Amino acid sequence: MTCKRRHHTAELWHAVRAQKQAADVARHRDRYAAGLQALRTYRANIAEVLEKLDRSG
Repeated sequence: MTCKRRHHTAELWHAVRAQKQAADVARHRDRYAAGLQALRTYRANIAEVLEKLDRSG
């Protein structure tokens, strides 16, 4: 554990992972945008159902 702290292993790992994720998002922006839109639609549908259930109950 001391070695990992001394060499900042966790920080380095997180930084590299963030760089890779950013590059992936940049390469596949359309896919990520479509996924985000699908998630927003899903959440809106769930909210609508919950609102209807709340009004009927």
